[in-house]
Amino acid sequence: MGWNYLFQGQIAWRVASLSIFSAPVYSLIFYACRDLRINLPSFLRMPMLTIALIVYVIARIGLIVLMLMSLRSLPPGAYDTVTWTKFIPHYQ
Repeated sequence: MGWNYLFQGQIAWRVASLSIFSAPVYSLIFYACRDLRINLPSFLRMPMLTIALIVYVIARIGLIVLMLMSLRSLPPGAYDTVTWTKFIPHYQ
């Protein structure tokens, strides 16, 4: 949703989002190869899954940090008080 919205840290957000998407996809491909009995070299098995997990965790933490950093520069309208009673139908 925020792919085309301009904000500070947009490139970092895109890299983290693509990393979060690609790490589980890589794991699914790895397990599909295992189920289809395609032999992968033993030196690629666990290190690659471990790297995918580490990339996922770092990207997730990065998105949380970017989200919290974006709270520093909110537009002025974010501080307006909303009177919700105008929007709720009720009897007086």
